Amino acid sequence: MTEEQKKTYAEAMIAETLYRSMAITLDPKASLALIKNDASEIIFMRDHHLQLFAALIFVLTNTVNCKKIDAEYKDGDFTVKITI
Repeated sequence: MTEEQKKTYAEAMIAETLYRSMAITLDPKASLALIKNDASEIIFMRDHHLQLFAALIFVLTNTVNCKKIDAEYKDGDFTVKITI
């Protein structure tokens, strides 16, 4: 898999993870906040499901050596763009 393919896959998986987290958070802003967590914050999260979502996002962004991530919620969908 090329670096560009990894980036595209990570973007799609993060968007899907954010969408799934909405079942718990019921708030797009709270779901988007999962992107900003670092490892020490993830360890101490109280909700186990959100902890798993945040951990997946953390792994995906680190795998592609993400320098910047832009994500937004619009018209019921999350869009994610990663800069590597």
